[in-house]
Amino acid sequence: MKNIKILMIIIGIVIILIVLLLLGIRNPENLNEYDGGEETEAQDTLVEINSNINKETNDYKFFAVDDLINDFMIYINTENQEAVNALIDSSYSQEYNVQNISGTIDRFYSQEIYKQDSVTNSIYYVRGIVELVNSQNEINVGNNYFKVYVDNNNLTASIVFLTEQEYENAIEANSNEIEEKTIEQNEYNKFEEKMLTEWDLSERYIEDYELKLKYNIDEAYNLLDEDYKNKKFNNNIQDFENYVEQNKEILYNISIYNCTTQIEENYIQYNVEDANNNIFVIKRTNALEYKILLDNVTV
Repeated sequence: MKNIKILMIIIGIVIILIVLLLLGIRNPENLNEYDGGEETEAQDTLVEINSNINKETNDYKFFAVDDLINDFMIYINTENQEAVNALIDSSYSQEYNVQNISGTIDRFYSQEIYKQDSVTNSIYYVRGIVELVNSQNEINVGNNYFKVYVDNNNLTASIVFLTEQEYENAIEANSNEIEEKTIEQNEYNKFEEKMLTEWDLSERYIEDYELKLKYNIDEAYNLLDEDYKNKKFNNNIQDFENYVEQNKEILYNISIYNCTTQIEENYIQYNVEDANNNIFVIKRTNALEYKILLDNVTV
């Protein structure tokens, strides 16, 4: 009789546990509840929300914005008014005239990008350098500033021209109210993060460094790895300038022949070999934040 009582108690406890378990599953506060179809992992659908303005550190997003602006520049170059109208933001009250640019845009190079997120939109503030070729085939460079709206639902984008002051004000404000925008998709405004290979990424960093060697030798010098700078050039920028002048045929036109990658604790290292067996070492910490060595034997 005693054993029957114990058995009944055990059965009662089991029934109570089953009821509590069923109530837990039906609880609407259970964030993993899904009413139909196969379960989908949360990271596939969530957008990281950060209302503050921060530097874009992701290479894929950084270069997606860069590619979008370069496409926009191509449309201006080719006087494709339809494409320009499709990418220019709806806040413009008048049509942007593609003939506003005096000369041919050779390339736009994003130098820094700041980002702000909401649930439905991302805003990118972009400072970059544009190479402009005039009628005498001379290249002039200058800073350009943009705001890029991205509709995260439709994966579409629009572009706003900024002045330097507007750009600086936006960055210094640190947190701006985000205007919720729905950007309808058209033939030209798709926002796409490309799957860049290690080769693609190393090429982007090499192109950026070539730009600085040509037009901003001080910045090119400051991007040298500190140990390398000391051992190769004795921390002397004049020695560096002389070296660049003597080797500009190589340094201004680096053609990648091979590339390997090393994952280090605080950076990703790209080992780039050109067609003449010269080795360049890039230590990348964040999007377009890096140090470089112009050979692999000095250090």
